Amino acid sequence: MTMTEFLLARIAEDEAAARAVQPLGYSIDMGGRRNDERWYVARLRFSGADGAARAEQDEEASQLFARHDPARVLAECEAKRRIVEGAPRAWDNDLENHHLLPAGQVILEHLAAVYADHPDYREEW
Repeated sequence: MTMTEFLLARIAEDEAAARAVQPLGYSIDMGGRRNDERWYVARLRFSGADGAARAEQDEEASQLFARHDPARVLAECEAKRRIVEGAPRAWDNDLENHHLLPAGQVILEHLAAVYADHPDYREEW
């Protein structure tokens, strides 16, 4: 598996995961972009004697989830796919084989490093 094939496969997995998220049925406007969902993240705290739990909103976590909503993930997948496919390459004389130029290699290495915990990732990248 080449690094390009590896990256395109990971991008496709990220895209599939984002598409699998079901909308909650309403939209909000965040910075001019319509989003399918509004994220609300809470932490459960257990109170004293009765052991009852109460939710306390975690604003920082809510903002993080909102920044990584499915619409944004899909946009990032498309951008990454274009970067991978457009990385600078040099063509051999027969115009069928190509190899990455050093700049393209560095770009793809950085993109691939995000997936370093994947079993198909190769350290030599």
